Amino acid sequence: MHKIGETFKAGHTNFTVNKVDRVQKGEYMNVGGAVNEETKTIKDDEERLIIEVTMENIGEDSISYNFIGFDLRDKNDQSVRPVFSIEEKGRILMGGTLVSGKKVTGVLSYVIPKGEQKHYTLVYNPFLADTNSSNTEERVKDDIDYLVKLDLEHHHHHH
Repeated sequence: MHKIGETFKAGHTNFTVNKVDRVQKGEYMNVGGAVNEETKTIKDDEERLIIEVTMENIGEDSISYNFIGFDLRDKNDQSVRPVFSIEEKGRILMGGTLVSGKKVTGVLSYVIPKGEQKHYTLVYNPFLADTNSSNTEERVKDDIDYLVKLDLEHHHHHH
């Protein structure tokens, strides 16, 4: 189990959850929802987590990364649906290509019950995150879930 601010090797990447910001107001939409879906507003008993992550490609091949390799789980191990907010428009981690030695920083966002952040875990699976099919055989062994505990104690732990 890893923590906020810790960089660790995961498959062909170095991965870090840099920080987690919390927002108690504003509007959002579900990622992958209908095109004409209405925006939702954060309720009084909810908050939105904005999880900033950095992914560095330490392998020799390019990685085509995608947010599908990330999953937020609650204390019952249930997945939380990712959301999208206009505020993070330029920062959201959608997908792209990462050549060897390069890194990308972006945010993932989820709405959870207020004050419950410490019970949540971000799951990073480098195999699912990498959509590059050219070297699948070699990469299948990277099909491991890496867990980052989002408890607040480590929130002010910057490098």
